[in-house]
Amino acid sequence: MAHTFTFISPKGGAGKTTLAIILAGELAHNDRKVVMIDADPNTPLKFWHAQGNAPDNIEVIIDSNTDGETIIENIEKAQEIAGRDGFVIIDTEGSANNRVTRAVGFADLVLIPFTSSMLDIQQTARAKRIVDDMAKMAQKTIPYALVSTRVEPAIVSREDVAALKAIKSQGFAVLDIPIFKRAAFLSMFRFGKTIHGLTNKNASGLIKARENTDAFMRSVMKFYGSAKQNKG
Repeated sequence: MAHTFTFISPKGGAGKTTLAIILAGELAHNDRKVVMIDADPNTPLKFWHAQGNAPDNIEVIIDSNTDGETIIENIEKAQEIAGRDGFVIIDTEGSANNRVTRAVGFADLVLIPFTSSMLDIQQTARAKRIVDDMAKMAQKTIPYALVSTRVEPAIVSREDVAALKAIKSQGFAVLDIPIFKRAAFLSMFRFGKTIHGLTNKNASGLIKARENTDAFMRSVMKFYGSAKQNKG
């Protein structure tokens, strides 16, 4: 089946949708079929994709049932569309409910974004518990990794350093590539494009932004590959 990645965070504002579009864009740029599931009541992926500027190998399925009654059906549908070598990327809402937990239960990898705010740091432990609880219920290992987001690219702040230290001190797995704070990532939403679809007329700093997204995708796939090997 397709590889299924779920983005979660018990609170909004950590950058789940941005990460989802970044990863989908990188995979599509590398000729992979990607099916995204918008499981957020605010439907950010719906509005992004509706502009008609996304690559042809990215599709979006809207899961409109907030009670989680249709998420499994939509995941299975997305996996069938994506195919064996494709990817399903699930963008969940910033809360913990039946829809989120079911999306976690079907995941091959869970990605948890966090910023340097103390509230985000506290919520990572809650997100990790969701993964652990679903792994026990499903009687399987569900790999997860935390992703540091909105990091200042020029000078890493004391807050970012302290946040990363606090996260690692709890023994959480953290990807080695953060997502920097760049205007180009906001432009993806404005124009309904991936980072590779943007032009210099759409956004500034594209070279650095693309270097970041490529490194992020490689970090995700390296972690995912290691997790699969350990499961095997």
